[in-house]
Amino acid sequence: MPLNSYIIICFLQILLEDMKISEQLIDLVFYLLFVDMYLLLRIQESHTIPNDMVLLHAALLAGSLQLLTVIVSPHYQEVAQALTAYYKVYIFKEAAFAAVCVDVKYLQTNDSSRSASPTSEETLNHLWQQCDSSLQFLQPLCQQKLFRECIVNNQVFLDFTLSSD
Repeated sequence: MPLNSYIIICFLQILLEDMKISEQLIDLVFYLLFVDMYLLLRIQESHTIPNDMVLLHAALLAGSLQLLTVIVSPHYQEVAQALTAYYKVYIFKEAAFAAVCVDVKYLQTNDSSRSASPTSEETLNHLWQQCDSSLQFLQPLCQQKLFRECIVNNQVFLDFTLSSD
């Protein structure tokens, strides 16, 4: 076998292995989002929400979303293409948007001006930062036409987030 052919075959094998690892990492991020969605449902079932659970939920969401820019690409157009092509994209859409909506609702209903506790104010500040990070990831992603169309074609998450009052 000529050296050039051998090099090309080795290169293709490396690319194939890299694609498999990337897919596994994306699966891991989707699993984290799924776990976060489970946590979200537990939070919604509870009448008293511990501050640490709210922060855990928000941090898990923000961290999971940011991992996608490391795994796929720092460019949102490429992330949008990868997500819409991925066969488990429905998990991402359901979990990410529902979780951000819950964080925003929590921030709206727990105004720090009504609480004298510094822990509550500190918790709300950290929650705001995590929610902001999540929104800064989703906003440019939603500006990508391909991703927007993918969302419009599957509006199940909208029913969940709007009816969870």
